[in-house]
Amino acid sequence: QIRIFVFGEVNKPGGYSVSSLATLLHALYVADGITTNGSLRDVRLIRNTKVFSHYDLYDLLLRGDTKGDLKLLSGDVVYVPVAGPLVSISGEVKRPAIYELKGDERVTDLLEIAGGTNPTAFLESISLDRVGPNDSRILKDLNLADTAGIAENNILLQDGDRIRVPSIYDFHENMVQLTGHVKHPGPFGFTDSMRISQLIACGEQLKGNTYKKRADLYRTYDNGEKEIIPVNLEKILEGDQASDIYLQPFDNLVVYSNDQVKRKKSVSITGAIKKPDVYPLYQGMKLTDLIFLAGNLTKQAYMVRAEIARANPGNPPNIVSVNLEDVLINKKPGADIFLKEDDHVFIRLIPDWRPVQIVTIEGEVIFPGQYAIKQKDERLSDLIKRAGGLTPSAFSKGAMFYRSSIEEDVTRRNIGKIIENSRETQMDSLGHPITSNKVDFNPSLLNRIIIDLDKILKEPDGPQDIVLSGGDYIYIPTYPSGVQVIGAVAANGTIAYVKNKKAMFYIEQAGGFTPDADKSEIRLVKPDGKVFYGRKARKKVIELGDAVVVPSRLKSKTDWSDIISSTATILGSVATTIFVIDRLK
Repeated sequence: QIRIFVFGEVNKPGGYSVSSLATLLHALYVADGITTNGSLRDVRLIRNTKVFSHYDLYDLLLRGDTKGDLKLLSGDVVYVPVAGPLVSISGEVKRPAIYELKGDERVTDLLEIAGGTNPTAFLESISLDRVGPNDSRILKDLNLADTAGIAENNILLQDGDRIRVPSIYDFHENMVQLTGHVKHPGPFGFTDSMRISQLIACGEQLKGNTYKKRADLYRTYDNGEKEIIPVNLEKILEGDQASDIYLQPFDNLVVYSNDQVKRKKSVSITGAIKKPDVYPLYQGMKLTDLIFLAGNLTKQAYMVRAEIARANPGNPPNIVSVNLEDVLINKKPGADIFLKEDDHVFIRLIPDWRPVQIVTIEGEVIFPGQYAIKQKDERLSDLIKRAGGLTPSAFSKGAMFYRSSIEEDVTRRNIGKIIENSRETQMDSLGHPITSNKVDFNPSLLNRIIIDLDKILKEPDGPQDIVLSGGDYIYIPTYPSGVQVIGAVAANGTIAYVKNKKAMFYIEQAGGFTPDADKSEIRLVKPDGKVFYGRKARKKVIELGDAVVVPSRLKSKTDWSDIISSTATILGSVATTIFVIDRLK
C-alpha cells in the first residue's frame, strides 16, 4: 500500500491508501471521478512538489491511448485544474458535444475530435457563433468543402465558440409519389418517359378492393400552381395508352378504395337493446343479425311487437311491424326479414315496465331500512305504515325528505345556466367590473322537500302525502334538546325549551345581541324547513326544535342573495345537527 493525494476538480478530494501498482487513472477512480468543471485535457501528476507529467484524457477517451497513465509512487499528488476553453459542436457530426480546447485547435481539429462529419453534412456553410467585442455575438459562415480556401476558413477556435454543421437540402430532383390504397406508398425514382402503369407496377401495387374507375394525379408546376388530373386505372390496366399518361417530376398519384368512394350503407336500432347505435348494412343482413350486433335485447323488450321504419323516397316512411317472438323464439319462416339501407328498428319496452325501486327510511320508526316500492302511487304514509309507524320518541315535525332526482332534473333543465346568464354587473371602488348572482344556486340543496309529517299522517292520500320515487330518503329524528340560537349573539348554542316563549326570550338567554347584529332581520327556521323573518319571526311562539338565526348587519348595500344563501346554509346545518345528535344518542 502507498499513500497518495487527489485534489482539484474531483468529486471526493483527499488522501487515499492504494495499491503500489495503482496508476493515475486509478487515483481518479477512487476520488469518484472529475467534476463537470474539471479539465479532461490537463490532469497533472505532481511528484516531489514539481509537476511530473500532464495527461490529456482525450487521448484515452477518443483514441484509447494510455501512455500518460503513469504508475504512482507514495506521496504523489494528482491534481485536476478547472477546465480550459470550451467550445460546442452540433449538427451533422458523429459526436456532437461540448469539448475542451488546449489552445491551438482549429475547426478541422474540432471536427476530428467530434468523430468526423456525417455523410449528410453540408460543409459549404458551417456556422460559427462567436462572442464578439462589446458583449456582442458574431456569426460566420465557413466553407470547408473548398480545398482551395480551406486555409482561410479553418480558423483558430476561441473559448465560447459554437459550431453547427448543417445537413444537406433534403430534396429529390427525380421523384414521383404513390399514395393511398396501395401496397407500398411513398416516393419512387422518376425516369424519362415514365408512365402511370410503371408507377403502379401494372397493377401489382394496387390493394384489393381498389376503386379503379378513378385515381387522382396531383401535378405541381414550376410556378407553384397545382393541377388535379383524373385518371382511369381500369383503362390503364387494359392497355389504353391514351389513359396511361406520362409522368413528370414531383407528380403524386392518389389511389382510392371502394369504401372511400362509395356511400356507406347503414341501419340503426334503438329502444330496449343493449347497444343502440347505427351499424353498417351488410349484404343479406337480416333483423336477427342487427339484434346480435347490438348486443341482443334487454329484459324490458316487448317481444310481441317491434317496428321497422323503412325509407320511401318522396313519401312518408313505411312502417313494418315485426313479432320478435316469431323471429327469435319460434323461428317462424319469413319472420326474420331482410334489412334495407337506412332502416330504423325500434324495440319497444314492455308496457308499465318498472325496475325495482328502493326507498330508505331511517330514524324513529319501528322497522327502519330499505323498502321496495310496491305500486306506482305508493305514498309516504304507506311507507311509514310498512315501517311499523313512528316510535314514541319520534319528532315528526323535524322529518326530513330527500329526493336525489330533483338535482338531476334541475341540471337537465339547465336552470344553473339561466341563473348564470342573469348575473348583474357592478363596478368596484377602482372601477373594475364585477359580477354577482342574485341567486346563490346549488342544485344539491334542492334535493330536500319540505313536508308536514303530522298533517300527512292525519290525512293519508291527501295533497301533501308525497308519492314515493326510487332513491327517496326519509329520516325521522328524536325529540331535540331545545332551541338553537345562531349568529350575531353573545353565545351560539342550544337553549332549553320553555313553552309559550318568543324569539327574544331565547336571544336573551344566549347573551343578547352583539354590536353588529341586524335586529330587524331575525330568522326563525322551523324543524320542517320553513323560514320566517322580520316581524313574523319575532311574533311567532317558539316551538321545540326551532332555530333562531340573527344575521350580522351589512356595512354596505344589502345583498339579499347572500342573506338567502346564509339562511339556506344554516338550515342545512340545523338539519345535519339534529341528524348527528340523534345518531350519537
